[in-house]
Amino acid sequence: MQIRERRPVEGDDARIREIVAAAYGVYVGRIGRRPAPMNDDYAARIRQRQAFVARITSSESSC
Repeated sequence: MQIRERRPVEGDDARIREIVAAAYGVYVGRIGRRPAPMNDDYAARIRQRQAFVARITSSESSC
């Protein structure tokens, strides 16, 4: 397994929001509101170079 980090590009904010919603959405019912990360402006964070994207890949080798 390899983890590669890169700066996000325009359009990555939609996928980031999806990941954040999946991670934090379960807490909405528990705390009665959306957790702060769900309200963040990821497009702005990308423009301000305050975000990174990690891509995990698996490397297969044959013996």
